[in-house]
Parts: sequence; C-alpha cells; structure tokens
Amino acid sequence: MTIKTFYSEALKSHATLVQDFQILKHKFEPKLRKYKTVNQFSSTYKGCILAKSSKGSTVVRTVLDLKNNTALTSVTLHSNVILTVTYEQHRPTYSMVLGSKEWLSQTTKRHLNFIFENFFKGLKYITIKEEGFTVPYMLHHGNHKTQLCLDTSYPLDMF
Repeated sequence: MTIKTFYSEALKSHATLVQDFQILKHKFEPKLRKYKTVNQFSSTYKGCILAKSSKGSTVVRTVLDLKNNTALTSVTLHSNVILTVTYEQHRPTYSMVLGSKEWLSQTTKRHLNFIFENFFKGLKYITIKEEGFTVPYMLHHGNHKTQLCLDTSYPLDMF
C-alpha cells in the first residue's frame, strides 16, 4: 500500500469507526478485522478508546471518549500533527495544523497534498520563497492563493 492510498484508506476506516461508535454507543466493540487499516486498539480506565493506523512515520489516531461522547482523529507525520478531524453531529470537520518552520518542508507539503488530492479536490498546500523567506500558501480553485501563518490551525472548509 502506498502512502497516498494509506491516507485514503486510513481516514475512511477511522471515519467508519467513529460512525459505528456514535450509532452503537453502548454496544460498540472495536475489532481489528472490521477496519481495514487500524492495527492497534487500546483503552484507558477513564473510558477512552484509542485506535491507531500507522505506516512508516505516518500515524492516524482516533480517540473515542465514551464519557463525553466525542471523537477526535489526528494525522501525525514524524510525531507532528498535520491534520485533525473532529466529529460533531455526525459531520466531520477537517483542520490543517501548521506548526513551526518544520511545516515548510517538502515532506510535509507532499503529505498534506496527498490528503487534499483524496478528500479536497482543488486545494493545494504550497510554499513560495519571498525576499529570502519561505512563505506557506493554500492554493484553491486553481489560481486563488491565501497566505498562511505558522503556529495556526486552519479549518479546511474556509477555502
């Protein structure tokens, strides 16, 4: 499985997991064979279940909070969060997370664009060198670009 298909399959598996959790709250039983890319489940005494899919340095984690009835999915690359998904009223909300200067790397840019190709047609994360500094932008609808700031989270429905 390539990293591009891993993102597609992992995010779909985790979305199915969250949907099952929200529908079958008290009968929810996580099983590895039911979710294609999930390769680890763990839980805490406080009523949280962690589902994890990993491929190399890329990890998709979903935390299901049984007590508060919430779910949060995060995508990490080299232990740095690059995307979060929150689920409110059965509708996912995607947010791109830009941290410090490491988020300007070609690897981060490539991985974010893999996700965008699968789920958000028309979005592309680019960096442009301006006056000796690398500046991040979101390219949307072919030619509109929006400058982004580091250390900020951006909901993807704003583009």
